[in-house]
Amino acid sequence: MKYKRKKLHIVKIIFLLSSALINFFPLVSHAASFSYAVWVPYWKDDAGVAEVKAHLGSVQEVSPFGYEVRADDTLVDKLKIGQEPWPTFFVAAAQSKVKIIPTVSWIDGDAILLTLASTTGRAQHIGQIIDMVRANNFAGIDIDYENKKAETRPYFSKFIKELSAKLHKDEAQRNSSEASAKGNKKILSCSIEARTPISSRFTRVPKDLAYANDFSVIGQYCDEVRILAYDQQNIDLKLNKQKGGDKLYAPVADIDWVKKVIQEALKSISAKKIMLGIPTFGYEYAITSQFIRGWNYQKIRSVSYQSAMQIAQSVSTTPMHNSAGEMSFTYLTTSTSTPLGVNSTHLVWFPDSGSAQAKIKLAKQFKLRGVTIFKADGESDPLMWQVLK
Repeated sequence: MKYKRKKLHIVKIIFLLSSALINFFPLVSHAASFSYAVWVPYWKDDAGVAEVKAHLGSVQEVSPFGYEVRADDTLVDKLKIGQEPWPTFFVAAAQSKVKIIPTVSWIDGDAILLTLASTTGRAQHIGQIIDMVRANNFAGIDIDYENKKAETRPYFSKFIKELSAKLHKDEAQRNSSEASAKGNKKILSCSIEARTPISSRFTRVPKDLAYANDFSVIGQYCDEVRILAYDQQNIDLKLNKQKGGDKLYAPVADIDWVKKVIQEALKSISAKKIMLGIPTFGYEYAITSQFIRGWNYQKIRSVSYQSAMQIAQSVSTTPMHNSAGEMSFTYLTTSTSTPLGVNSTHLVWFPDSGSAQAKIKLAKQFKLRGVTIFKADGESDPLMWQVLK
């Protein structure tokens, strides 16, 4: 009997140690992992889904973009989520263990303030989001509310705090504690505008400078924070002076600016929560010289990698990497709106797989949670997927 008891005791110890190791190593692996996410826009859903579906092994999260908010504060499904290509894609994503975290976007600053400043309005809005996540069994939700007014700050903070509590409480009630321990908790992702350091943004800091996003609150209550590190253009005065001047400089996301953005965010948000947003789009500008004041950039249209390369081919030029680490080229076009015709210089500026790779490397250097690509639409650099490693 003593031998049997001793043997059972040893078996119990081995079992407990094995369980501890099984639980420990996944946590270590997860902590050391680097995540890749991608947005798929509803206006290019067929092409975007086809692109991502061919590379599901390269991403951990996909965010269909998305749901929008109507004037009456109700959600509108721009994706038509119940129609193809989404149902088939969701099955393939589930088989590859890729999380689906759709985006709710809202860009009406006045409406955002009006809704979130109301306790009732805020609660109703949160309820709609929870119902949508629950009805579709999504892995979480991505909140992308832009153009907010500075006075929205305390109300947006309340919204994020209350949405986080409701999302996680709802999940806890629907799952066992064991399931939650395995990391099946719903994810609250918060997409926020990049913040340029004050010293790089102003020559004289405004006395009434205020931000709509409270980074500390966002960092505390959001499970992941997607920094929209693009559309830089002329916001960084130091880089404008250093790289612009008599040279053309219209960056989507200069690698040096992105580094500043990351460092600014890290002052308030943990690196393990930050997902760095990486663009796949660029712009075409009509350029005119203003002599003493420098160059004037008139935005003509957005471009993708493939459309930019088609333009380059049509004008027999080769895009080159520029001082921002992105691609650009210029060409002359003749206007037919006047009898004599007028020559105009156009600048095309866009990212490629090389610029994306540099930003991924930067994100890894700062030990961020990962990166999020905006966007997969069937028109990005084909080599993009090779750098998601």
